[in-house]
Formats: sequence, structure tokens, C-alpha cells
Amino acid sequence: MCYYCRYLENEKTKKFIERNHVQYDQYIAQGIKYRHSRSCDLTTALRLIGMTIFFVMLNVTIVLSQSSQVQQQKDQSSSKILVTNSRDFLSNYGHDQDRQTTRNRQNSLSRPSQSSSSINSTSSSHPPKTKRLTHEKRLIRDLLNNYPTIYARPIRNISEPLMIQFGLTLTQLFDLGSTGQKMQTNTWKTFIWQDMNLAWNVSDYGGLQTVCLPADSIWTPDIVLYNYADERLKDWRDISAVIQHTGDILYVPTTMQFSVCFLDITKFPYDIHQCSLVYR
Repeated sequence: MCYYCRYLENEKTKKFIERNHVQYDQYIAQGIKYRHSRSCDLTTALRLIGMTIFFVMLNVTIVLSQSSQVQQQKDQSSSKILVTNSRDFLSNYGHDQDRQTTRNRQNSLSRPSQSSSSINSTSSSHPPKTKRLTHEKRLIRDLLNNYPTIYARPIRNISEPLMIQFGLTLTQLFDLGSTGQKMQTNTWKTFIWQDMNLAWNVSDYGGLQTVCLPADSIWTPDIVLYNYADERLKDWRDISAVIQHTGDILYVPTTMQFSVCFLDITKFPYDIHQCSLVYR
């Protein structure tokens, strides 16, 4: 009896397993079919979207090409119209010029005496203008154009000395010893000499006896401060020179100069200083 019971139980167990196995296979097959259907639907949707985009782009390209062709046709037509109008204008202008030339020739042939009289009247009423210089301007032009050079002494013989009168006027003492052993002064130098190249006849220039010329355009003496304490090579301002008809020259430049002055302040405030300006 026990063996038979065991046999029945085994048979029940086999049937249950077989039933469950069949159900599992059906479940797997249904899942595979469902997934396959979903993938097919997605592929179909993507294909439809791609075809739609392709046709839209194709339509846009066709529209743009048609618009460009229309614009080119318009440009060609406008250029043709412009060329035609320009040709008509040039032809009309040429005809007008020919007509005007013919009329002018006829008028000139019909009235030669009247034209000659009008030309004479206009020439007499408007005489040619000539630029006339004053005596001073003409004198300055002649002196500067005929001046030989500013680098040679104005003498006839190289062995002759050139006499120069030199004077100095102290106008102001700016500083003494505040920036070292220096003295700062404002002075007027006076130079007087004679230049044979700057003499003229008074009667040739309307009685003009004196004229002013820039000092850098003529020869000037090279008398400078010897005990200078400044880095500047030129210590005076530009000023014109006064020239007489005899060739005598007066040149008075103003100078702002620094000179060396040794100061002894051991007896301050009762110290006395003596400073010199040496010119050579």
C-alpha cells in the first residue's frame, strides 16, 4: 500500500510540473511577441518621422531655388532697362552737343566784329594784377637771397680781425645757493658789430635805413658764458637783430643762465659773497 501511495504522489507531482512548464513556455512566448510588436511599432514611427523631415527639407529647397531664380530674372531685367536708358541719354546728349556747337559757329560767323569789341572791352576793364612788394619786404628778400653764409665771418680779408662790442645788463637775481654752488640770473647781452654783406643804398629802397632780420639767418658772434652750470647749450631766447643801412648790427638777446659761484656760509648771516660771470 505504501508503494502505491508513493506512485500516485509521484504521478501528481509530474503532472503539476508539466502543467507549470507549459504555462511558463506560453508566458515566455507571449512576452517575446509583445516585445517584437513594440519594436516594430517604434521602427515604423521613426521611419515615418524621417520621411516627413525629408519631404519638408525637399520642399524648402525647391522654394528657395525658385525665389533665387526670380530674383536673378528681376536683376537682369533692371540691368537691361538701365543700359537702355543710359544709351538713350548718351545719344540725346551727343545730339544736343552737336546742335550747340553748330549754333555757336553760326553766331561767331555772323557777329565777328561784336565779339572782338567785347573782348577788347573786357581786357581793358580787367587789367592783369601784379603783386607789388613794399620796400621793406623787397629789402629783406634781397638781403637774405644775397647773403653768402652764416658760418664765415663777414670780412673781406681773412687776416683782418672783426671788432665786436659786448655789453651785459643784470636785470634780476633769481637764486643763489639754494640748489648747490649755483647762481641763477636774468641778463641782457648786447652785441654790436658790422657786416659788409648787409649794407644797401637807401635811395633804392624808398629811403629805408633800418630793418630787422632773424638772428639765425645771419652770422652772429659766438660769445658764451664760460663758468656756466647748466646742461643747456643755448642760454638765450630767439630775437631779431636790428640792421642799419651801413651794415652796423645791434643784437640784444635776453638770457636765463646758471653760473658757478662758490659760497662760504661759515659767517652766516653776516657772510658776503662775490660771484663772477666770465664770457669768452
